[in-house]
Amino acid sequence: MNKFRRIGAMVAATAMATGMAMSMTSAPAAAAKPRDEGPKAVWPFLSQDERSVERHNILLRSDRSACNIRLWVDDNARDIDVWYPRNARFTSLSRDAHLRAGETDYAAIWVRTGLVQRTQWRFLRAHIVSDNCQFGPRKRVSHKIQDIILTVRDTRNGGGGLGNGQGNGNGHGNGNGQGNGNGQGNGNGHGNGQGNGNGHGNGQGNGNGHGNGNGNGHGGGNR
Repeated sequence: MNKFRRIGAMVAATAMATGMAMSMTSAPAAAAKPRDEGPKAVWPFLSQDERSVERHNILLRSDRSACNIRLWVDDNARDIDVWYPRNARFTSLSRDAHLRAGETDYAAIWVRTGLVQRTQWRFLRAHIVSDNCQFGPRKRVSHKIQDIILTVRDTRNGGGGLGNGQGNGNGHGNGNGQGNGNGQGNGNGHGNGQGNGNGHGNGQGNGNGHGNGNGNGHGGGNR
């Protein structure tokens, strides 16, 4: 009886040790498994002048096979309008709507910017929808949101600068010069014989005006 008990205890201990070893070896493998992210923007930064219309190609990459990829941007950023090729409600990839693991392709959007006081950032919320290329019950749809940062450049004030630095310099110079000069001369001579009178008058004004006046007077004498 005791012999059977000892054999049962040994079997139970062996099974417990084997289970612990399997759990310890499988836990790191599960923890090391990479997270399945699917398609996402590789470089989520765009740049554009104010009051302009430009096309931007958003580069997407996936760490797994992804099908039926669609992208659209929330049109709620201030002074920003977004639309897509062929006037569709969303955009897709340039070749087709699929990406293999590690593959890259771009999705095109059009952006119109408004007037800004200085160079500023606008955050565009991009929706990226795809599935796992399966059918029926095995099909899984992924919908992720990623921010795209658009830099809108101020072109009227020397490009401005992100921050609070502004510099405006205005110089105006007006010079007006007026000058009025009036010269009068009167001469009267009286006497026995002949009398001559001469008068000269000169006038100058500040600015660019000069006036000169000359006057001659003659007076007759009685003999």
